[in-house]
Amino acid sequence: MSQEDSPVSRSILTMSQVNSLSDKDFIRTFGNVFENCSLAAAAVVRRRPFSSLRHMHAEMCSFVDQLPKKGREGILRNLARIGNPPSSRNPQSRESYQEQRSVGLHDLTKEERSMLDSLNNDYYRKFGFPFVICVRLNRKEAILQKLAKRLHSTAAIELHTGIEEVKKIVLLRLKNLVIEKLDSKL
Repeated sequence: MSQEDSPVSRSILTMSQVNSLSDKDFIRTFGNVFENCSLAAAAVVRRRPFSSLRHMHAEMCSFVDQLPKKGREGILRNLARIGNPPSSRNPQSRESYQEQRSVGLHDLTKEERSMLDSLNNDYYRKFGFPFVICVRLNRKEAILQKLAKRLHSTAAIELHTGIEEVKKIVLLRLKNLVIEKLDSKL
């Protein structure tokens, strides 16, 4: 059964419901908040109960922060290249596709497509992982500008920046799955 088939993945949950999920349903439901990386959900499932969405997000971020450098790079490598359609060489989740489409990254002009492809290729060759930005917090023009600018950064800075962008993506994806109201009990 895929994450999309999970009986709980299609509805917004309260924190009480999140804390009551079986381990299997928790991993199915939250397995893609980190793109193509159910390991993050599996790693934090035992850290429940969470007191809030922010607490849950903090635990997920803590898991990533504790990974060695190669592990953090792996988190980034799980992400699809921005603006490229899904393919076997560019696996992209339903969430990522929708996020990128919502800001126009799948409706680029020929010039924009050429520039994005060139910058994406240069970035990947330089750093060994795709450019990562929280597209939901940016416009298409800003994304292209930031990609060009960050291409001149160092590998250490880009690893840090990429992970921080992933954390923003995770928070927004969690907000799509968990209601932020206060529960009366855990």
